[in-house]
Amino acid sequence: MPENIEIKIERDSIQSIIEAKVQTAVMEALLPHKEKFVEALVDKALLTKSKDSSYNYTKKDEIPTVLEHMVRTIIAEEARAAITEWAKSHREEIGEAIRKKMATKAWGKKAAYHIAEQMATCHDYNFTLVVKPTCGCE
Repeated sequence: MPENIEIKIERDSIQSIIEAKVQTAVMEALLPHKEKFVEALVDKALLTKSKDSSYNYTKKDEIPTVLEHMVRTIIAEEARAAITEWAKSHREEIGEAIRKKMATKAWGKKAAYHIAEQMATCHDYNFTLVVKPTCGCE
């Protein structure tokens, strides 16, 4: 009877078994500390700094956390909804204020300049601009 027995096992065959055993051992070791582990994961997820692609940060300290992004988004959505609701209920007053503003001479010059500028830079459309004086001096 031979004293030495040689068994060859491919690495791929036992790698998944070893990984499963290691994962089980890690989970068993963490189980008594599950609450602290979950708390640490949540803290890490929410407090990680995350750049918003729509903003150009000049300093690293300015980069907000994921939690700050979420809060900012929620506040912006609620503010937008509140402003929209207010504007709908004050539609007539807003329209009147806009009409008054547009009727002033200074505003008329600004508006005419911006309209002309848009017309000059827009190559996709043909515009016809009709200007009627509001001062009664036709």
